[in-house]
Amino acid sequence: NQAMSNGTATLSVRSNTQGLGQIITARDSIYPQIVGSSAAFEVVPEGDAALLRQVVISEVNYFGNAQADADEWIEVRNVSGATLNLAGWTIEAAGAGAGSITIATATFVDDGEYLVIADRQGPDVDGMRTSLTGVSGVQIASLSIANGGEHLVLRDVANTLIDETPDPGWPAGSNLVDYTMERRDALHGGYTDGALDGAWYTWSSIDGVSTTSPDTSDSGTPGATNSNPDLFNHFRFTVNPASPIVGQDFTLTVEAFESADESTPLTNYAGTITVSESVPGSLSGQVLSQAIVAGSATLTMQFSSLASALSLTVSDDLYTQITGVVPSFSIIDTGDNAALRDVVINEVNWFGNAGSTNDEWIELRNISGAALDLSGWTIDGLGAGSAGLAIASNTILADGAYLLIADRQGADVDGSRSSLTGVANVQVNSTVALTNAGDALTLRDIDGTLIDQTPAGAWPAGDAGSARTMERRDAVTGGGYGDGSLIGAWYTWNPFDARDTTSADSSDHGTPGADNSDPNAILAPLSLPYASGFEASDPAFESLTGGLVTLPPAGTSARTGSNIAATDSVTTTFTGRQLQSVHCLVLNDDTSIVNASAFAMASTANGGNGLRARIKLLWFTDNACATAHTSASTSAASLALVEGSYTQLLFALAPPSGATHMKIRVEVQDDNAGSSTGDDYALDDVAVSQP
Repeated sequence: NQAMSNGTATLSVRSNTQGLGQIITARDSIYPQIVGSSAAFEVVPEGDAALLRQVVISEVNYFGNAQADADEWIEVRNVSGATLNLAGWTIEAAGAGAGSITIATATFVDDGEYLVIADRQGPDVDGMRTSLTGVSGVQIASLSIANGGEHLVLRDVANTLIDETPDPGWPAGSNLVDYTMERRDALHGGYTDGALDGAWYTWSSIDGVSTTSPDTSDSGTPGATNSNPDLFNHFRFTVNPASPIVGQDFTLTVEAFESADESTPLTNYAGTITVSESVPGSLSGQVLSQAIVAGSATLTMQFSSLASALSLTVSDDLYTQITGVVPSFSIIDTGDNAALRDVVINEVNWFGNAGSTNDEWIELRNISGAALDLSGWTIDGLGAGSAGLAIASNTILADGAYLLIADRQGADVDGSRSSLTGVANVQVNSTVALTNAGDALTLRDIDGTLIDQTPAGAWPAGDAGSARTMERRDAVTGGGYGDGSLIGAWYTWNPFDARDTTSADSSDHGTPGADNSDPNAILAPLSLPYASGFEASDPAFESLTGGLVTLPPAGTSARTGSNIAATDSVTTTFTGRQLQSVHCLVLNDDTSIVNASAFAMASTANGGNGLRARIKLLWFTDNACATAHTSASTSAASLALVEGSYTQLLFALAPPSGATHMKIRVEVQDDNAGSSTGDDYALDDVAVSQP
């Protein structure tokens, strides 16, 4: 019973029976003739309860479209396995001011079907269509979603959390092009935790299926299966040229594929890509928002710095999962390419000099017939630990010209000079490092083409003991520039040519920056009798084992004249210190006695160590003293040297039969095996005669 007031009463009633045809009859309790019945109506059940992700938020349009920002909607999908009544369910943060919306009564959604909750749905009339025109299962509600992100939470009638989107920010979708945010479903990874960014992706334009009205600008799949986000498999990249030149245009071709075996080009991929670099430098050109048409694009760009391991990352501007890395490549210098032996390794100092064993260098020569840009060319084996070395930028070498690559080049100042002081066109690189045991040098052009090389293994020429360089046979000195990997292409700097362009302050000998010595040059033989007083105009002697100076030993003076040949640090073997005539001496005959004489002296600073000296005669059968006789040498008995005074060494012997020429050598040793440091001796007035 309910009393009426002013002819009106409101009653709260409950039906224990659901279904259609329900009627309510009201009677006045005093006046039974006053009676009335309602129209038939339906009693529906309240919304169902559910478990986590039995219903999922499967798609969101949070931006509307170009025609109406408010044309927003949320799609939910029943994946429970049975029909569910979503009456009274709520979606938090879907309403105005981040409020909730409530799903209407009698909202039954079959298993696998969709419910779209939208701000509006226009009729199929020009000018009135919305994005959901023609879509079934749409329920209109006061929807209002922020473009910056909302944490949508779906709850059932028991307030149980059923599903949600990430918080904060939308992980997918695009307001720029009006593409919806879609949920990975059973076909594309399964309905995982909706709170995770990875559960979402942007509607795939590659798939290209959209169920929104074509009159609107937005794209998505309301009321239908979501697009396939996994059609893209990979990019294929082609860099041309394979090693671009610094500061010059190169192209990057990007091709999209649906299959790993590249049998299916993704021709319907029409995204835009951004290219970024992996190393410091400036990448310029068509690198931002470059459109890919029919699955392929060719970008023109350039890089401002040299790089040995540059890789580029190509990213789709819209789809973060579409990315690829261009395998690393080099940005090379501006050097030319060339043919085999257009440039040759022409001379090598692999030993340094007495002042510094690091004073090493190699010489290149351009014999191509034209100027060449050697920038970025490489020489394997020239760097520390047999590493490669790159020739510096802006290295232009004229035809016929020489380029020296050296560890150092000292100034023209006493104590600072290196072997290359005064030599032109020297490129200094502190990483130059050669081993005396041998290095296989390989010259390659800017494309990596083999241009020239030296033999592998031990150096085929050069002399560390007398500090003479290894030189290349060329067109002038015999044989032409043949294969540099062959031992016969090389010879040791020839002192008989009497040309040396190294600094006089250094001990090494060679022709850096100039034509190589003539390997066939000889000094004309001198006739017997022969004498050398070691004055400036006398025939020269050479030290075979170093230490040749022109000052007398400590506490002594020259026997005659003012110049004397001396050495120090005498060893305990005769091979430790040897002085020998440079000239080849012609014998009068091979039967007459040869008489040899020399004056030798020990320093007064030897500390009591005894020194011994002897004369050796070397026999030859040619006028260059290059072909040794079968009896190559004959030695006299050694004599003890008296400290501070000269001892005459004498030797008399008939030459061996067939000998035509000879040289004379004087050898010295420390005979008591004591410390040799500081031991020194002098040699003067050497003479050889034959009747």
